[in-house]
Amino acid sequence: MIITLLFTIPVVGFILTAATTDCRSRRIPNWLTVPTAAAGLIFHLVLFALQSFGVLQSPPPDGGLWDALSAQVLGIGLWSIAGFVVGFLLLFAPALLGGGGFGDVKMFAALGAWLGISWTIILFVLTILCAAFLTIIILIASGPLQTMRKVRKMQREAKSGREKKSKKAKPRRMLPLALPTSVAVLIFFVIFYSNNIANFWNFL
Repeated sequence: MIITLLFTIPVVGFILTAATTDCRSRRIPNWLTVPTAAAGLIFHLVLFALQSFGVLQSPPPDGGLWDALSAQVLGIGLWSIAGFVVGFLLLFAPALLGGGGFGDVKMFAALGAWLGISWTIILFVLTILCAAFLTIIILIASGPLQTMRKVRKMQREAKSGREKKSKKAKPRRMLPLALPTSVAVLIFFVIFYSNNIANFWNFL
């Protein structure tokens, strides 16, 4: 139980803080992403070392819900490093092409350090679905005319940004990525605590 909570609380706290700063300033600061990524790597490496030296035994998967969840967390181990790399690469190319900020890249890298490869991919899929859903809601709530004005304004800002290559001319996104990511993280943990992550992965 303790291992599962030590895994859950930092991830949820991180993404809620990231969503708050991203919504307010469209920035996810380094003081948030870098320590979180380092903490995720250290957390899993320490657990892996304790298991390797026999200090910590992995609980049996059929020993109850908490034992099953702890066993899954302990199973990440060195995959934490690979999860960090995968999380970084998933948004690196879009950021280079102007489809997002490097704060988003570091955010997903930090999440990857905690979640490992497969869970990071699951979270990425959930984030895309949540982003699409929230965007549709925003467009519907804004109304057709206002939506068209927003789209034209974003197009003008994007064109101006390409021409001036100025940081001030960088277009503001309609939806900060940390917001749908925070929703996706909460959905992920609902699936995780229902012990259905494996079934969800097979579904994907």
